[in-house]
Amino acid sequence: MASYKEIDKLLKEDGEITDLLVSKSKMRNLILDLIENKVDNFKYETDNDYSYLLKIFDYFPFYFQVNFNDKKEYYLRMRLIRGKIKDLIHQKPGNVNKSSKQFQFLKKLIDNLENNALSFLYNDYTNNYDGSKYDFINYLIFDVKRISLVEDAIKRFPYIVNVETKDSEPLISNVIKKYIAELNIYTEKKELNNLDDLIYYDEVLNLLISSDKLNFDVVKQEEWLKNINKLIENINSFKFNGLTKQKYVFFLNDLRDLIVGNKSSDLDYLEYKYDVKCNFNQSINAECKRVLNNKETRERYVVKDDIILTFDGQDAKEIDDALSIRRLENSNYYLGVHIADPLFFVKNNSVIYDEAKRRTTSIYLSDLTVSMFPSALSSDSASLLEGKMRPATSYYYEISSTGELVNYQFLKSYIYVYKNMTYQSFNEILDNGCCDEKIMQTITDLASIEPLLSKIYKIDSYYEKINRQNMNITDTNIIGNSISEKLVESAMVYNNHQVATYFNSRGLPFIYRVHAVNEEERKKLDQFSQSINLIDSKSEYLKYINIIKNIYPKAIYSMNNYGHAGLHLKSYAHITSPLRRFADILASECLDKFYFNQFNDMDVYYFSDNLKDSISKINQKRLSIEVFSNNYEKNKRNSE
Repeated sequence: MASYKEIDKLLKEDGEITDLLVSKSKMRNLILDLIENKVDNFKYETDNDYSYLLKIFDYFPFYFQVNFNDKKEYYLRMRLIRGKIKDLIHQKPGNVNKSSKQFQFLKKLIDNLENNALSFLYNDYTNNYDGSKYDFINYLIFDVKRISLVEDAIKRFPYIVNVETKDSEPLISNVIKKYIAELNIYTEKKELNNLDDLIYYDEVLNLLISSDKLNFDVVKQEEWLKNINKLIENINSFKFNGLTKQKYVFFLNDLRDLIVGNKSSDLDYLEYKYDVKCNFNQSINAECKRVLNNKETRERYVVKDDIILTFDGQDAKEIDDALSIRRLENSNYYLGVHIADPLFFVKNNSVIYDEAKRRTTSIYLSDLTVSMFPSALSSDSASLLEGKMRPATSYYYEISSTGELVNYQFLKSYIYVYKNMTYQSFNEILDNGCCDEKIMQTITDLASIEPLLSKIYKIDSYYEKINRQNMNITDTNIIGNSISEKLVESAMVYNNHQVATYFNSRGLPFIYRVHAVNEEERKKLDQFSQSINLIDSKSEYLKYINIIKNIYPKAIYSMNNYGHAGLHLKSYAHITSPLRRFADILASECLDKFYFNQFNDMDVYYFSDNLKDSISKINQKRLSIEVFSNNYEKNKRNSE
């Protein structure tokens, strides 16, 4: 019977351990026995050459391709051995130099073991990584490109930051090269559209350089800095306009500061880097003042008889949706979803429109709101304030007592808001009654229609499990579970779905909110989610939840309707929050163009081209806004 000592002998003699007639399961145990034995008997003071042992990792991809049920045993065994190696590294005698042969062997041993354990663990949900000669972290960084997965991998296997490519190139060098390549792509464009890839590699570099396990090569550092200086000094050889030249120099200097450990973090720096503007310039403010002082009146349907109520959180400032409801003589419900109409004030050739398009969304931070529109517009003139007549788009749905959609119509309207209410006041009135009979009847009818609205969609189990606690699944900015919050969420989803269905059925240009998950991806997710059971502690469990959250495809905007898997809807859109999302502005424009007005084939052609460009800008801005927000909150916590 073969033993781990025979494997040890073959490795020393450059023999092939595959020559041993041993089953794969037996060989797996022998391989781990050998590594553990060497670690248990490791002595710093000896002059033994252990480097030959590293050849054993060439055999891992072959022998450790195991089914899911066997993973727990081997993963836990690898984790135990890694713990022993870490103890040896931490307990290094003071007279042993870190450059010594024995210390370097331990570091290479743990690097290899962590790298193989990582691929062993993550390989369940992807078939793109072959698990053999390429370091998994390179695959994760350059192919998967999910920053949360990279961060989790580095936290779980900290020494992996020191892996090298097949050409013995340090990982960090390759990331720097990729950063510069993406910077060239970014600044070669006439418009600074896509920050995503550049910001992604900037975030990866931050993770690598901030790791206390990184073997920072001073010689390599000088080489990187020299290359950066050369690029800046030779800038005149590139064809830049003024803006892109400034951005190019900024990002190179930002990279230089990161490498030497001299990073800035103030708000001006974050705004410039991530292309976020917290304030509006004088041109936007002056134009906003002009359009709001314009007393022009337009022909619109005036809603007279409906009791229109808004329901928001206590601190809401941009009130862009309202509801009304009444019972018809046939006992059907007549639901009104009334949405603020900033396009009443802002034309699509306006500088205010252009600025909203550049910002793409409002950003809500712990102590700062970065609005898409100036507050005079979004929180006042266009906001659906109590006792005020406001321009809106009113969506009316006749719904039977069983939830069938009987009829609908969309109207450009003027609405009078009867009352601004909170979710809490809705719930209290529903429980305790109200002296205002109009409000009481409206709230009672709204509560009774909620189950009919919510039954059109079903939240996917991964969305429910991962997102519900700390973010809003349906993008309605609602995270609570009270009857009032469920009602508003269901009404907004219902409206978004019906408008998307209208455009999809007619094949007209439109901006859809799409979320596609194919069956193969779902199978991999299902299998990977089960691996949570490999870890017992709550903190590790939460890490896995975060991984699944980021593996699960994100919803994006598209002119092609792929449906929304997260909500189990064939068509979905965003059109109920035009004061805070530019996507909703675009959807409103689609309605203006193809529902409220006459159009021809040329209108369809030219509008489609502009719509496609606008959708691309929204999708491209997502990551830079996310990283800006994270860094802002991090800096705020550090300063407290």
